[in-house]
Amino acid sequence: MRRLFKTVDSRINAITILSVVMLVACLLGVINLAFFQRDKFNGDKDLYTYYTQEQFDTLSEAARNNCVVEDYVNPTRGTIYDDHGRPLVTTVRVYPIGIDGREFNTKHEFFPEGSPYLDTLVSDLARMFLKQFGERYPKYDYEHYRSELSKALKDHKRVQLFKEHEVVVYKQMIVDKDIEDIRKMPVFSRTIDKKDLGRYGLAGREKVRFPNILDKGGANMTLRLRPYGDLATRILGDPKLKNGIDGCAMFSPILAGEAGTNRRLYMNGISIPLTNENPPVQGGDVHTTLNVEIQKIVHQSLLDQCKVASPKWGCAIVMETATGDIKGISNFERVIENGDTLYKETRNYAMVAEVSEPGSTFKLASLLAYLEKTGGDTTRTFVAHQDTFKVGKRVYYKKDKTDAKASAKATVKEIIQMSSNVGVVNMMRYAFPKFSDYVEKLNSMYITVGYNAQIGKLPPVANLRPDTRIFEEQYSRYFGAAFNMQPMQTLVYYNAVANGGKMVQPRFVKYTRVEGKVTEYPVVVIADQIASPKTIAIAQDILHAVVKEAPGTARNAARRVAPGIDFAGKTGTRDIYDVNLGGYNKKRNAVSFCGYFPADKPKYTCIVYLFDAPYPASSGNAITVFANIAKRILNPPHELAKTTTPPQFHHPVRSTSLQRISQKYNLKLNVSSQQQYYATTQDSTARLRPVVLKKNIGGAPNVIGLNASDAVTELRRAGFRAILQGRGTVKSQSVDIPNKTVKLVLSTG
Repeated sequence: MRRLFKTVDSRINAITILSVVMLVACLLGVINLAFFQRDKFNGDKDLYTYYTQEQFDTLSEAARNNCVVEDYVNPTRGTIYDDHGRPLVTTVRVYPIGIDGREFNTKHEFFPEGSPYLDTLVSDLARMFLKQFGERYPKYDYEHYRSELSKALKDHKRVQLFKEHEVVVYKQMIVDKDIEDIRKMPVFSRTIDKKDLGRYGLAGREKVRFPNILDKGGANMTLRLRPYGDLATRILGDPKLKNGIDGCAMFSPILAGEAGTNRRLYMNGISIPLTNENPPVQGGDVHTTLNVEIQKIVHQSLLDQCKVASPKWGCAIVMETATGDIKGISNFERVIENGDTLYKETRNYAMVAEVSEPGSTFKLASLLAYLEKTGGDTTRTFVAHQDTFKVGKRVYYKKDKTDAKASAKATVKEIIQMSSNVGVVNMMRYAFPKFSDYVEKLNSMYITVGYNAQIGKLPPVANLRPDTRIFEEQYSRYFGAAFNMQPMQTLVYYNAVANGGKMVQPRFVKYTRVEGKVTEYPVVVIADQIASPKTIAIAQDILHAVVKEAPGTARNAARRVAPGIDFAGKTGTRDIYDVNLGGYNKKRNAVSFCGYFPADKPKYTCIVYLFDAPYPASSGNAITVFANIAKRILNPPHELAKTTTPPQFHHPVRSTSLQRISQKYNLKLNVSSQQQYYATTQDSTARLRPVVLKKNIGGAPNVIGLNASDAVTELRRAGFRAILQGRGTVKSQSVDIPNKTVKLVLSTG
């Protein structure tokens, strides 16, 4: 027995000694690698051969050792979102797919010359490609794919299946999910499933390894995808044209990110990320103030009237009164294509590309100046409609487009209601004997000065000519003629009146997010009070009367289009100056309306401007756009009819959304805020049950079935960035763990 214990003790001691020796050896190995062979793991170019990923894919197994794969990694351009986190512009990579068969079966190591098994392979692949791309490329049939695959695999040629100009078409895009699917096909996967080896005459083979024959195209082709089509096309912009949010100097660098390199050392069949890797900075995301629902309303309301009034161009903007946030903005230009008259978003007429005479909407600016100068005096009356003006030895006779008598007088309120040019001029000449004092008062209220607007500058109003002593030049400027002003500039000071006198800059972007770091863009106040509270209150009352009381110029149109909507504002109509005529063309007009709604507690301010519309276009056309926008925003259509039957939710829906639906439609939905998502069971009970989002490899949540907004939110919480393709709910997802990105394929089906 003692001998047995001695034997056991000896073995234990031997094992202990051996373990210590191995530990010391490992430690010495680590020290050796860390201090004496560090260059081996820094990717020293004197020690290793460098390849790009494309070159590495063509190497044999034996050659894939003691080498470094280095690729320049271009960042994915960031996504532009609306104010509810819905993607307005996102990036998708597309691939002009080719097949390179020049190294395939060249020594007949897999398929002998004339092998029927190779014909079977070609036929099977042709059917797979037809199934994958048949709907997108209906012009390519089975015979087309079989012919091209035969050239590649049997004749050892390189063929181009889909060309660059084809894959950039929205309905024909070939994206990452397609590449994943192709790499599952025989040969394209670099092997063949064991169960299929016999079908291709390879039964019994221990190891089948094919060269890489998939050519994804050398160029890194990416497209900017707009899930909502042509909504807000011009204001969202284009990085290539350097315009809009996507291309402006302020946000384009954020969206672009920074390129980097990715290096991996291959040694003894193991891939080792190198320590001095320089990863790309992925493009940041821009969260705008735009709202998809309001943008749709603005887009359609403006487009409908453009088709009726036929202006050269038109624009409409909706601004949130308290913050200056732009909720919707559309610009349309009349174009002729194939003999048809169309309206397309081509230029930012609202604030960048075009300025024009503001017309009678500018009478609000004159009204504010008058009220500030006179202490809010509205008791005085002035000759309106027609009058004579004596300047030095000269006498000027002026007449509005009216049959009223020359001696007729009107109050300040009536003059603005009727939009009397003569009346406004008499008001201004009474309050400001010196024209320069009038211009100075406008500047002091920030109406005519310039300021920034994130995506562009609003320049100071030009051509006011404060020092002019020429009566004709002074006369027209009092009511918005003979100088230019952007529609956005008009909107800003109207918004100040709606906002109790506080003037704020237009804001298009609330915040940006770059690799988790958030940068906010707060509301910028231009002036806390552009005029006294008394002046603002009087101006609000008069603007309301323009719409609600006779003889207001907006009264009839407002009652016709939106009798139940209470809004305030001012009309504008200007003849178009014609260089060829050397004067104004009385048969062509610029018509506009600027105001806010609801009138008592303004929430939104809006301007509509239609330029160069042929007679009989009038401010009524602009009021129609404005009123339709107001009533559709204030009274949105109900998504669900009143019912006691609980709706079914086949995709996961956030519990907070279900609770809002329950309250709005008085439905009994058994949901708890402690559970994030619910869906309706697919059995006969059709009851709501909690849904738990499972984790995929790498920690990314499985968001299949969620809408785009919820999917993006969940991925962001988990530290992943979403790249979207399509619209609707998530149908599939693919995770890029190193770059912490998840590509989502959406569909409405």
